[in-house]
Amino acid sequence: MNKYTSKKRETALIIGLGLVLVVVVWFFAKNFWPNLFKKNKKSSMISKEIAEVPFITNEKLYNMLRSESKIAVVDIRPKEDFRKGHIEKSLNIPLDNFYADALSREKVNKMDDIIFYDSEGKIKDLALVTKNAQLKGFVNAKYLRGGLNSWKKAGYPLVSGDVTTNSNKIKTMTPEQFAVTLELEFIDPQIIDIRNPVEFENEHIIDAENIPLAELEKNISKISNIKTVLIYGESKEDQEYAASILFDLNFLNIYMLEGGLEAWKNSGGRVEKKQ
Repeated sequence: MNKYTSKKRETALIIGLGLVLVVVVWFFAKNFWPNLFKKNKKSSMISKEIAEVPFITNEKLYNMLRSESKIAVVDIRPKEDFRKGHIEKSLNIPLDNFYADALSREKVNKMDDIIFYDSEGKIKDLALVTKNAQLKGFVNAKYLRGGLNSWKKAGYPLVSGDVTTNSNKIKTMTPEQFAVTLELEFIDPQIIDIRNPVEFENEHIIDAENIPLAELEKNISKISNIKTVLIYGESKEDQEYAASILFDLNFLNIYMLEGGLEAWKNSGGRVEKKQ
């Protein structure tokens, strides 16, 4: 075999491999490239939708809370995380149980500013609930950029029902001590029953006001920061949680009733019952 014949064969082999490569590329382009293009296009559309969902900064939210703006702050973390610490006046609607109708159930006005947050500021989750709320007519729904971790890192305050880190949050008063307090006219204490409205209607301490635990933070304007305030509820845990929250909101003259309503009745304390 001479050099000319060998070179001719090599050229034919290269051309043949090139043709095979062209066929493979053509087959791939015909069958896979359109789908790949569609996927990339769809992904790009989703990213664009997420990017268009409005958000709010820590500073802006803090100023809104201080200015008493009409605002609903919604924590989408699990209940146990919410109880350990959250932004003041927050509602807790966990992501796993989230549906936009829950906002209406919480009596949130559709024209109010609604701010969603989680722990880490996961944009996909926050964009989803924000968009869902907007579709239900809550036109001013936004999410907190960076989530609760960013809020804490920036030095903004939290409200916590966790008393294990600071036992000084909780002050107590025995039924006997409270009876004496009631007799001292110059003290004029405020009594708050944190049970649900049905339980309150059935019986409660005379002159008590009903502010259910779940609605405590959004009703702090009803609580005196001057008077002695006595709290009682369904359980010691609920009472401690309420007292701890109010302590973090700078209500420093809060007492919980030892033993709750039952202890008060057993000590001879008077109650008002449903007729």
